[in-house]
Amino acid sequence: MGGRDELRDRRPLRALASGWRWGVGEADFNGGPVHAWCCPADSMGDPEHTLGVVTEALIEWRGWLEELADRFDRFLPLVVSGSADAGDWERAALHLVTVAVDRTCADGSWEGHCRQVLGWFLALAGIPSERHEPLLDRSIDDRFDTFVTPSNLLIQDVAEQLGRAVTGQ
Repeated sequence: MGGRDELRDRRPLRALASGWRWGVGEADFNGGPVHAWCCPADSMGDPEHTLGVVTEALIEWRGWLEELADRFDRFLPLVVSGSADAGDWERAALHLVTVAVDRTCADGSWEGHCRQVLGWFLALAGIPSERHEPLLDRSIDDRFDTFVTPSNLLIQDVAEQLGRAVTGQ
């Protein structure tokens, strides 16, 4: 099961480009993974400058999606196998939460993007969409805070909770 191919197949190009303004920190759409764009007041200038910033943000967003697809490709075979257990899900969630924290610098409302990354992974793993929110609520349960880097222990606990929630263990 190829995460990158499925991400491309399931989402139209327009949707893939829609996150380019999801800036780190207190951007227009804050708490995201894009460092190149903040908001019109800070990111726009003359047309040539603005085009350069928008291009850089689009390239950064696409690079992030490709990086996630590669990471998904590493873990999807584990969690979709017939022998997947809570530990397989835990390892995937631990990795994905850690990389989301890193990429967003845990700045702004970063936890929203973290939930989105985990939701994308759940979708690619074949978990029905109606289960995503309850699984993430049960696992994260408002334990991540805006502008606060979670401790390694908290990330580990969230990953364990998600592993148990997905597998019913």
